[in-house]
Amino acid sequence: ISYYNGGESTQDAGRYRDAAALQQQALDETEDGLRKAFAWDQLGRVHTSTGQYADAEKALLTALEIKRDVAGEASRSVPATLNHLGDLHYIAG
Repeated sequence: ISYYNGGESTQDAGRYRDAAALQQQALDETEDGLRKAFAWDQLGRVHTSTGQYADAEKALLTALEIKRDVAGEASRSVPATLNHLGDLHYIAG
């Protein structure tokens, strides 16, 4: 989880390449489904910020699928990822 938190704060600082690397490490270090989903979600947001829209969509859809499978459709985390997908499609046009 430390890589996830580090990636999130690094993204907030605008250091997107470092943030993507930390989120990838978070994906590699955990087997926990929701933690993986949150890392995929954050990685999707990083890719959105850097204009890598196809990669962003793939990451966000992966996060959404995991969240639905692990936490269920009624989970509060599902709408957050749907919102990030909406942001992506608005930005990408």
